[in-house]
Amino acid sequence: MRNRATTLGVLIWSSCALFAYAASAASADGDGQALTNGGQIRMLFVAAIPWHYPVVHAATIVLVMTLIAAVTILWVAQMRRQVSKQTRDLRERLERETALERQYREIFDGASDMIFTHDLEGRFTSLNPAACNVLGYSAEETEHLTIDQVLAPEFHELERQLRETKLAAGEVVTCQEAFIAKDGRRVMIESSLRMTFKDGKPLAIHGIARDITERKQIGRASCRERV
Repeated sequence: MRNRATTLGVLIWSSCALFAYAASAASADGDGQALTNGGQIRMLFVAAIPWHYPVVHAATIVLVMTLIAAVTILWVAQMRRQVSKQTRDLRERLERETALERQYREIFDGASDMIFTHDLEGRFTSLNPAACNVLGYSAEETEHLTIDQVLAPEFHELERQLRETKLAAGEVVTCQEAFIAKDGRRVMIESSLRMTFKDGKPLAIHGIARDITERKQIGRASCRERV
């Protein structure tokens, strides 16, 4: 900022000096001579201003050039401030997004509940470690896994109805279903499902599920004891 102010001051001072110098030529003769304490010397002007120009025209040109230079400096300074602000805002936004992504990743990887996402064709796009452990699949194997492969067949129709009705309407749905693990085990789950949208169009289904197999087994055992 100090450098810009100094440059602008030098330009204005030069303009005033040239204006005063040109005005002093009013007493000069026709070919540009003026009296000094030591005698006569020939006046020298900048090459861009021919000597035959009237004094007023020469001063006007100098003033206009100075104003153009001043406006240019101010415009450049304003542009630099805007670019600096935009760069700072962008950096802060990226830092916030990175922090949020890191927090989500920590929750995703460390959660005891199953967290998963699959597209509208049923292909899993993400499965957290807890889901992989419950289902018995490795992370590499889940890359080609679909919801129909792990969801018990009797729940396929329910899943389709929820996807076309409540989930499509933006509702969060809680239901009990059963997953089939890689080794054939039947895993009872309680899941919370919601559909995500992009530009108003359905994009994917996000779910959080809890293994309630043990709870179900205890419930059935209690019922048998009562009988």
